[in-house]
Amino acid sequence: MDADLLVTAQPQHQIAVIGPPCGSYSRQWQEGEGDDLQAFVSAWEAQQTHCPPGYPRVNWRPGRDVAGDSVIRIRFNVATCRACPTRRACTSAQAAPRQLTVRPQVHYEARQSGGALLGMS
Repeated sequence: MDADLLVTAQPQHQIAVIGPPCGSYSRQWQEGEGDDLQAFVSAWEAQQTHCPPGYPRVNWRPGRDVAGDSVIRIRFNVATCRACPTRRACTSAQAAPRQLTVRPQVHYEARQSGGALLGMS
């Protein structure tokens, strides 16, 4: 199910939404191997994300996707990514660093909750 549905159903309509969230568009998630979004650790208030080996992001930029929805684009350091021993599990890009595009925190956490919003009975 869509993150927007998870975020709006309970507060606006008092509806308990339970079920699997939509999958990711990342190659890693679709192939079931490599470092998908769940492998990255984000501290939302600090606008900080660390990759699986622990390297911090270098750019955290709010924006919009092609549908006009709010997203956050997260980019990692080029030199650090190129030298990373786990690079092949993270990206298939030849030279570019790993980049993530995530929805805002409330949407991200709703999807990560396994399809059920916290605090619902």
